[in-house]
Parts: sequence; structure tokens; C-alpha cells
Amino acid sequence: MKTILPTIRRDTRVFISAVSRELGSVRKLVKKGLEDNDYHAVEQDNFPPDYRQLVVKLRERIASCDAVIHIAGRCYGAEPNQHPSGAPRRSYTQMEYDLAVELGKPVYLFLTADSFPVDQHESEGAEQTRLQEAHRRHLSSNGQDYCRLATREELDQKIRSLQLKVQGLQEELAHVGVRLTATHRNLSISLIVLITAIVFAGLLNTYLQRQAVVHTSDKLVRKSAEQLAQAQVTIERSIEAVAKRNEDAMKHGFDLLDARNRDATLQVRIWTKDNQRSFLEGSVIPIFVHSNRDAFLTVLTIGPKGDIMLLVPNRWAPEFRIFAGETVQIPNVKMDFEFEATEPHGLTELRIIASKRPFVLRGVSANLLQEKGLVQLGRSKGIGIREKTDAALTPATPEEEFTERKLSELFEPHEWAEDSWTFTTHK
Repeated sequence: MKTILPTIRRDTRVFISAVSRELGSVRKLVKKGLEDNDYHAVEQDNFPPDYRQLVVKLRERIASCDAVIHIAGRCYGAEPNQHPSGAPRRSYTQMEYDLAVELGKPVYLFLTADSFPVDQHESEGAEQTRLQEAHRRHLSSNGQDYCRLATREELDQKIRSLQLKVQGLQEELAHVGVRLTATHRNLSISLIVLITAIVFAGLLNTYLQRQAVVHTSDKLVRKSAEQLAQAQVTIERSIEAVAKRNEDAMKHGFDLLDARNRDATLQVRIWTKDNQRSFLEGSVIPIFVHSNRDAFLTVLTIGPKGDIMLLVPNRWAPEFRIFAGETVQIPNVKMDFEFEATEPHGLTELRIIASKRPFVLRGVSANLLQEKGLVQLGRSKGIGIREKTDAALTPATPEEEFTERKLSELFEPHEWAEDSWTFTTHK
């Protein structure tokens, strides 16, 4: 008997929701950014005239996707000709957002600023403008994270830095578990058939040989199950480490690791070579950074167990500066180290802060950088910072008070930006 196993879907589908008449070229930009990262971009261009058929079709299309990108501009867009009595008036794009929320899909929200360049289109009526503004106010005030866009370059950067494939890892593991269970069941059935044939044929020697084969197969199945369990433990530990880090950050009142600047005009991006997300033990991991303005860089790594390391500044670059439009590699040729995939294995996050002026981290002095080269900052804790002055470069004494500040207190919104990148390591 042949058992049909469920197919593991390898692609990650992302639904693009935006008003075509205003953001048609932006939709193409988003689609290209997704496809360059091996995501499957999904759009809905044709809408059935019947309201019920429209809702069914949209729900099916969005349900088949792993995430939704919703870009809200100033334009309301097209809407159904008819809708049920008492139902609120919603455009097609607004309905796409509503259905994504209803289906529990991850929604990545983008709101265009007044300066954002849009496609030429006819102006809409006062009522449509009012409905779209109400929708934008809801998006910016319902507690969900969103990004306000000033330029197309900023949108392209955000799209290319989305990390959606990690979210499908648990689903992959579940499918692998189904395959292991089915494989073990098939082996058991085959064993029964073999034993019956051997008894009837009286071939005892063949029977013993078959037993050895089955025993080996069972060992392989058990080994695969153990590997699956080990992978699940690695994921759970990574999640626990992130949760612990967030809990400690709340106690400190701030956390450099989780600071966000939605109004940033300074744009910085960090990634690994060729956008690679998985590295074998011992592999060298080249890191690249790009900035649209002159800035000082601080780069941290957060390991699978929450261990935090200061990658730059370091002994070889006590102040690491990047110039406008420049792309740099970390480590560069002047730095006497290589960033390698080592134990403990699992999910690692790269966290970068770009700022107009350098700042100092709690417990990190110039002398310590020279002594250690790369400074370990401990595990799962809030990281204090302060303005960099001549006094801040000297070692702190036990009596010296470190006046901790937030990034938003040290810098104006246009003076700093952040980005992150995640990857996994394994044997």
C-alpha cells in the first residue's frame, strides 16, 4: 500500500496590498524586492462584481499566503459597486487589510509620508479622501508596528530586509515529523509482509537477514527523530533567550537592542554576503553595511543563548565610521579577526545602530577595547549608553556614576537609524 505524504511547500508567499492608481510602480518595486530574496509575490488585480464572490476570492488568495505587505497612501482607490446593508464602506485595498487581520496573517504596515513620490493619478472626492485618512489614522493608532515612508529607497531597503522564512521553520519541522511517522509505519507494514512470506517459504536464514535490515532502518528513523527533537529544542531556546532579553530590557526601562526609529531619514542596512541565511560550523561569515549618510556605526551580535558581543567598535576601530553612499565589510582588512560560525548553534541576530555622533556603552572603555579586541557584554540585559566625551574614554571607577540615556534622548530622529539581520548556524 502506498501512503501519500503531504508535500512540503518551500516557497514563502507574500501578498502585496496597495492602491494601483497611486502606487502601481511601488507595487512593482516591492514585487522585485521580494522576488530577489526568493519570496513569491502575490497580487489580486481582478475583482469579481458580486460582493460575496469578491470576499471569498480575496479570503482564499490571502489565506494561501504567509504574510501581507499593506502600503497605505493618500488614495482610497476602487471599491465594490455594491455591499451588504449596514456594512462599512471599504475599498478593495482596505478589505485586503481587514481579511489579513481576520485570518491572523503577519501584516507589514507602511504609511507614505507627504513627501513620498507617488504615480500621477486623478484626484478623488472629499468623501473618499476622508475614508482613506480614517483608515490611515486607524493603522497608526491601533498599536501595531508600522513604518512611515519618505522615499522609495527606504521602502526598497525595508522590503529586502524582511525575514519571513524563519517563520516557516516550525511548519517545516512539523511536516518532517509527519514524514518520519509515515516512514516508520511503512517499515512496520513491510516487516509483517516479510515475516509472513519467510514463515510460509521456510527460509529462516533469509528471515534473519531481513530482521537485521529492519533493525537498521528503525535505528535510522530513531536518529532522524532525535535530530528533529534537537532542532526543536534549539528553536525553543532561541525564543526563550529573546523573551528573557525583552524582560530584562523592560526592567532597565530601555534596550539598545530593541530601539526603533520610525521617523529616521538616515538609512542604514546590514546583511551577510549574498543574503545567505544559513552557515555550517567553521564557515566565515562576511558582513556588509550600507548607509545613505555619514555615520558612526555600532554593531552587536546576539547569539542563540542571548550572549551579546560588541563587533564594532573594537581594538582595530575604536570609532567605526561610514561615509554617505558607501558599502563596507565587517571585519575589514585592518581587523585581525574573522567572524565564524561556532557553537552554540542556532539563530543569531546582527544589530546595527548608525548615529551622527559616536556614543559609549556601559562598561566599555578604550582600554578594554585594546585589551579584549572584541568585548563580550554578557547575556540578556539592557545596554546603557551615554554621550562620548574625553572623560568617557577613560576607565570607569567604582564610584563613577554612568548616566544612562536612550538613543532618542541623545539624538534627534534624523540623527540615528537602526537595522537588523538574522541567520542560523549548524553542524
